[in-house]
Amino acid sequence: MNTNFSKYTRIRILIFGLLFSTFVVSGQNSDSIEDTKLEIKRLLDSHRIIETNDLIKKSSFLDIEYRLGVLNKNLALASQNNNPDVLASTYLTFGNFWHEQSNKVKAFDYYLNCESIAKKNNNHRLLGISKMNRSSLLDNNEDRIEMVKESIKAFEKAKDTHNLAKAHLNTGVGYGLFFNSIKLKDTLTNPELSKEVRYYKTNMFQHYRIAQSLGKSIKSNDVIATINIYYAEWHKYEGKLELAKALFEKGKNYSKLAGFYKGEVFCIKEIASIEKELGNKEAMWSLYALAEKMAKKNNYKDYLKEIYENYITIYAENDDYLKAFEYQKLLTHVNLDLVNSGNQDKLRILGLQNELSENAFQLEKVEAQQKFNKWLIVFSIFISIFIAVSAHLALKNRKRKMVLINNNNTITKLEKTAVEIELKNKKLEEELLKEKVRFGQEHLMLFANQVVKIENFMKLLKSKIKHLKYEEENQDIINDLKISFAEVTHGQNHLKQLNSYTSQLNQDFFFYINKQYENITKDDEQLLAYIILNMDSKEIGRILNITTDSVYKKRHRLRKKLNLTNENSFRDFYEQITSKISNG
Repeated sequence: MNTNFSKYTRIRILIFGLLFSTFVVSGQNSDSIEDTKLEIKRLLDSHRIIETNDLIKKSSFLDIEYRLGVLNKNLALASQNNNPDVLASTYLTFGNFWHEQSNKVKAFDYYLNCESIAKKNNNHRLLGISKMNRSSLLDNNEDRIEMVKESIKAFEKAKDTHNLAKAHLNTGVGYGLFFNSIKLKDTLTNPELSKEVRYYKTNMFQHYRIAQSLGKSIKSNDVIATINIYYAEWHKYEGKLELAKALFEKGKNYSKLAGFYKGEVFCIKEIASIEKELGNKEAMWSLYALAEKMAKKNNYKDYLKEIYENYITIYAENDDYLKAFEYQKLLTHVNLDLVNSGNQDKLRILGLQNELSENAFQLEKVEAQQKFNKWLIVFSIFISIFIAVSAHLALKNRKRKMVLINNNNTITKLEKTAVEIELKNKKLEEELLKEKVRFGQEHLMLFANQVVKIENFMKLLKSKIKHLKYEEENQDIINDLKISFAEVTHGQNHLKQLNSYTSQLNQDFFFYINKQYENITKDDEQLLAYIILNMDSKEIGRILNITTDSVYKKRHRLRKKLNLTNENSFRDFYEQITSKISNG
């Protein structure tokens, strides 16, 4: 029994944020598909953009390329439309589409666009939905709860009971995430930890009960489905597997009624894991196969990742290393796709860019206010002169001075505000540049680590092969493994080569090196790429599959080619060149 809650809460926030705005229908026949496409065409031709968005959200049975094409046409139409609510709704639908495809970066960007428009036009409902969905993409739990609470305020202003119930569910999820890395048995011996668990549990179930009450009042199947799933996760955490299984079944049925296809797949996957813990292997294999089929059909890569990890564990436990290796290759591809589509550094960069846009908008408002005040000053002076004509000369002069002093103070305050915003923008731009550079370097390290994992797995398999007796029945297995080794090695060399040139900053650097140092080879460039990533000689040797001594010799020869003295490090050389490129 797994008594650590973190696995379930991490998956929960990743998946069920999408529930809060997107519900779909599956299992349609060919006639229904054609009818739906005809209806979408009719809506597009009549420029009924929001209705097209709603129909696309409900039609997951349509293939992904078709839905993406319709959304792109809809976005083009919405951009030409003068109604900001229509454009915000289209950005929200696009965000939900990419959220469903597990592309967190694109979803995050579209949600930000929706929020920006909704905020400017006081559309509290769209603002709340976008914030609530975007919160599920954040890693920091405190930020996530704070953002969901902002969405609760927006839904209360919009008097949107349905989404208000979902926002309370998300808040409960946020408190549940504080159970990460907490094991149930540890609370029995640690009073402080037990007190902390009770606090988070109380807040979690408080918001669940509010959501449950609101969901019943509006008879919402999606809210009821989600509540059953969350209660099931908690009972699984406590080890009450049969009760958890029954609640996941309820969650699956209500998800189907609500048209929430991803929730249905999630429940099937979780029931399969419970069957594994209960020892019901036949039911486990059947359910995992169904979940894998549904996840592949809808491109749910986050679910495929977990299913493949479970397959690898199960096959390894049964000493079927050939099957385990097969799923390890599939898992590698899925992991690379998820790294590219869900890197948190990209989300931070998008957040900084959005903050810059918000500040630019505020600066425009300040400048507009300045212009208005200048006209106001002119008008005030004119009025002052007009009044002064009919008044005593001394009184006229006194009043004119007072008006000028007040207006000058107003201009001074506005100019000071504009300067502060410009300084803040400059600081944010510097942070944005640093984040982009750090992202590029960390992205390279991820690829390198993936290569090391593959090599370690190959070493393990090699050791297993040595214990196989050379008999005719084993010959086919050995031949298959040799082919697999060749495929992995080819992919490994490709990853290594890609590592050296991924970062835009390093592309400029190596372009300069090629122009200034003609005797530098491709191998020299690859070694230099790993050195400037602060990798030591042992790590470089493991990636290049050579000894540490060989790395030292390569470094020595590279120093000579670059004319580096003993006082100058490769890092100094790299910073000197990149500084010259930036200033050039």
